[in-house]
Amino acid sequence: MSLRPDTTNAFQALWDIWLSAGGEPWCPTLQDIGQAFARLGADLGALRRQHLLPPELCPAVGRPPDPSCCPGQARLDATGTLALVTQLGDICKFLELCVAAQPRRYPDRARRQLVALLCFLGLDRALRRQPLPDLQHLLLCLLEGIADWQGQLPALCLSLCQLSQHHHNLLALVGLLPDVTGRGRELRRRLSLCVMARLLGEPPGTALPLGAEVGEAPPVPPLGAAVSPSVP
Repeated sequence: MSLRPDTTNAFQALWDIWLSAGGEPWCPTLQDIGQAFARLGADLGALRRQHLLPPELCPAVGRPPDPSCCPGQARLDATGTLALVTQLGDICKFLELCVAAQPRRYPDRARRQLVALLCFLGLDRALRRQPLPDLQHLLLCLLEGIADWQGQLPALCLSLCQLSQHHHNLLALVGLLPDVTGRGRELRRRLSLCVMARLLGEPPGTALPLGAEVGEAPPVPPLGAAVSPSVP
């Protein structure tokens, strides 16, 4: 995936749509949200092919490449990265406003899917080392609004574990999740146990027993060998 900055003011455009809607404020559908991120250059094809998210959240075609970009340019420069973070933050701010103002528009299943999508975006190479407070605030808002938390937690952990096959990416996901509430900390803890289980060869989504955190973990040597970088 390679996200690209957009020169338009995403938040202002979305806010204008919000204000122009007659009657009840306009809130984007899952399809609208997927299209917005696709216009930033998000390649969601892997999520669509593996059926990790519904088709409406994974548009088949993103925005055409910006002709002003160098054809061979693989990475954004500092200015481009800042623009990308700003645009992503604007979209997340607006979505947080929508989720807070119209919570019934986003039931548990939709919230779980949005959390998975946002976490996938957070793995982009241009964003991974950038602070993403607006994205994390939106994650927090989505998590706190899930009605059947315990019922959705296993499926949410499974979705997050399937976002990447690399344990470094999965550990980055753990760090991206908010830890300021009980739900955020519980999700981080459960996802960490799922990552450990993955390193030990367990099926995706399998979590080690919670007792593993306090002295009942599997032997350290196999786990340490799995996470150690290879030496040429």
